[in-house]
Amino acid sequence: MKRFLISLSVICLFSISVLADGLTATLQQGEKMIPFYGVNAFVQAYDSASNGAIITLSAGKFSDVPNIRKEITVIGNFGLSDNSVERTILSSLNIVSNKVTIDGIYFQGSISLGAIEDFILRHSWVEEELKCTGIHKNTIIDQCVIKRESCIKQGRNYTIKNSTIGSFLTQNTSDNIAYIFNNVIYSFYRNLSATGGRTVVDVPVPVAIYKNNIIYTEVANYSSNNSSYYIVMRFNSPSEFYSNCFHNRDYRSSTSYKSAVGASSLYIFSDGCIKDYNTFESSLSSVTLQYPSTDQSKGKGQDNTLKGPYGGSGFSLYPSIPRITGKTIDSMTDGDGKINVKISVSVQQ
Repeated sequence: MKRFLISLSVICLFSISVLADGLTATLQQGEKMIPFYGVNAFVQAYDSASNGAIITLSAGKFSDVPNIRKEITVIGNFGLSDNSVERTILSSLNIVSNKVTIDGIYFQGSISLGAIEDFILRHSWVEEELKCTGIHKNTIIDQCVIKRESCIKQGRNYTIKNSTIGSFLTQNTSDNIAYIFNNVIYSFYRNLSATGGRTVVDVPVPVAIYKNNIIYTEVANYSSNNSSYYIVMRFNSPSEFYSNCFHNRDYRSSTSYKSAVGASSLYIFSDGCIKDYNTFESSLSSVTLQYPSTDQSKGKGQDNTLKGPYGGSGFSLYPSIPRITGKTIDSMTDGDGKINVKISVSVQQ
């Protein structure tokens, strides 16, 4: 538990329209806390921030900061899906600084990472894509919803845990193996590039250490221009698989795929893959994609934690936001028309 004693001076001069929308951004800089109000509050707080600052956003939709170039932490009110809790909403962010943490925000668009280090994304929802424009190092995605993920290709020491991934769009190699723990993964990138006749298309899966995940692999039969494409998952070495639950999403229109891939070739593990304590579920005719996944019925892994987002470090819907534990407010303004406020705030990390 970290506690901060903040001295805050407030000038009580705001337009009614700015106050009415209820949007606030609070800049915590050392022992000082400065409030900003209105749709541009996040932009104003960011412009006033220095490295190491914490910006706390209320519920509501804020104007975006085009590029995050400072080492800051941004904490929203809520970022996932719960009708009883108001979300903090941004359109998108471009992260171009090291040591940035984003917590508890719903992104209607995408997040883009530059050539950065030590980025952390927690308790957040990315509706479009988590992508990158350079090699990023020590990135952690924790307790999030990522509809489409393409950062793994250029990640170094990249960790995804306790999250729901709609689809991996890119591949990595053994040179930048990732760490994927306690997630639900619904699909992987596929490129139906084969032409003519009956063709098996192997979908390579990102090279990673997979532990306690629920993985919905796909076996599919697609037909177009008199061609049939049969999709199977290929897991390449040096990937390692521990206590995962593989569950087939079956889109086959017929059983004729068996003559092409073989009846037992739903998952293909290359030589060198380590496979310990994994389970393989029977086919489903359909799967409802839920964000975050509510499936808690897949048992526990060898470390006695649940497979999927609710295991491992433990899934929490809520970010750690500053809580006011005490305050004193002067009864009169000073000579400059200011009201002096002292606030004690605790933040649990």
